[in-house]
Amino acid sequence: MSWMYFKTITYAPPINARLVRRAQREAFRSAAKFWHRSIRPKHFKMSAFNEYDYAKRSPEYEKRKRKKKHHNLPLVMTGKSRQLSRMHRITATYKGARITMNVPALNLVRVEQGGRAGAPAPAARMTDLRTGREEFEQFSSEDERRVVKHFARQVDQSLRAEGRSSRIKRVKLVSAGMF
Repeated sequence: MSWMYFKTITYAPPINARLVRRAQREAFRSAAKFWHRSIRPKHFKMSAFNEYDYAKRSPEYEKRKRKKKHHNLPLVMTGKSRQLSRMHRITATYKGARITMNVPALNLVRVEQGGRAGAPAPAARMTDLRTGREEFEQFSSEDERRVVKHFARQVDQSLRAEGRSSRIKRVKLVSAGMF
């Protein structure tokens, strides 16, 4: 469901490609674990509305949810989505990593961007609709910085363990999100 892809990784001095690929694969696996452990839980907190630009819910919806569920946490109605997102599978290659989480409830919630959650949207604005899953996919610039830093640190540690003294000069996270 989630993936990371780095386009530009420059090493100084150049190193054996096989060592680099092994180091990158392990670093991607570690970065995906880091995202799942540290960043995923933030999507279910009240601060996520601002940090990830979640659509504002209608006052009626918020009132109904608070009365029925005693909270207004984003992407949480019963807590099942949050619980299911804890179970994951990570696959990594030297090009990227994928985190698979089976959270079908996030696909059901339609949110009109700039509108109300659950409100039917006019046909002309159907392209503005987002699902709870798409909100869950959001990466903040701070998240991106932390994941890239973790990735670079892991590559460096792997290469040092192989007896190579190389450092990453530049890493650029091209895209991160969900499938």
